[in-house]
Amino acid sequence: ERGFLSPTPYGDMADCLLSDAPPCVLGQYGLVVLAGTLDEGANAETRDNLEQFTDGGGRLVVTAANARAMWPEWGIGDEQSIAAGSTIRFSDGTLVEEVNAFELCALEPRDGDEVIAECETVAGSGGGPAVVRIARGKGCITVLLSPLGLNSEPQATGPVECAEDRPLPCPFGMLEHAKRLLSDEFGKQQIFSVGEGLSFIACRRPDGAYTLGVQNNGLDEKPLAVSAATGTVSDLRELALD
Repeated sequence: ERGFLSPTPYGDMADCLLSDAPPCVLGQYGLVVLAGTLDEGANAETRDNLEQFTDGGGRLVVTAANARAMWPEWGIGDEQSIAAGSTIRFSDGTLVEEVNAFELCALEPRDGDEVIAECETVAGSGGGPAVVRIARGKGCITVLLSPLGLNSEPQATGPVECAEDRPLPCPFGMLEHAKRLLSDEFGKQQIFSVGEGLSFIACRRPDGAYTLGVQNNGLDEKPLAVSAATGTVSDLRELALD
């Protein structure tokens, strides 16, 4: 993130929750991404809460490391190394190339499981499922079979050079197929779009109307065009600021 009120393609619509968030809190969301490693948080209570969330229609995205700790009966196996330049093929035919080497955990899909993406076999590394979606209740659990969704070998080492107005080097970055998956999931939760390069946040009012806050983090003018991801905008009025 750079600057203040930084733009994202989906608006400011994410909260950070702790692993002990109860079902009444989780139920306010349509999507939960289980990020990082849970460690002590990978317990039966957290599992029960997440299963209640998906049973009620929620969508859960989890990486292999957390899924293996939370649902050992799925039989998620050990990591295998995947060479740089490998291709991930999504079920809609889209191909994503991974620039860096990474790891995938083995998983044998069961009846009813949907393979969302597969790693195509390349010289020196294996193939197999990369993303699997498991239906549960009214919702689903989508498993990224990368342990953490990151490359396996650091891309930056040694002393960190601090330069003005330049980002710090990042040794571990999100894998391209993980970005694609999360982009699809976030897009399903997005209500409005306002234009490229603008930050925005949507607030639902009790009467079904929305207040939309839009910010420009830069000094250059940017075009504003509000559109709804579902349905149409019937009335759009600017609110005067103090």
